[in-house]
Amino acid sequence: MHVFDSNSSLDIEVAETVFNINPDSYKWGIPSFSKDRNASALINTEMAFRDKKIREKYDKELKTIVARQKGIDPESLSLSLVILLPEKICNAALIACRENNH
Repeated sequence: MHVFDSNSSLDIEVAETVFNINPDSYKWGIPSFSKDRNASALINTEMAFRDKKIREKYDKELKTIVARQKGIDPESLSLSLVILLPEKICNAALIACRENNH
């Protein structure tokens, strides 16, 4: 899969909501945030520079996702990285950004 070939509604929503970028402005297409780990890492970078309230909500959402997995300690970073698939990272970022806008 090419990193910049997504027309997924989730990827479009991430571009608009998390990065505040019109998807039409992507010269090479929208990154596959929901399928590619490297593209989803851009979300983590973006969220790291958001205000404290958004970062805390994002962190809470990620920990909630990990805590749902039986036998996984949500405080274990290495195990969390395995559980946190790109699609889940997208969803956590969208929840944090949306709640801040309301």
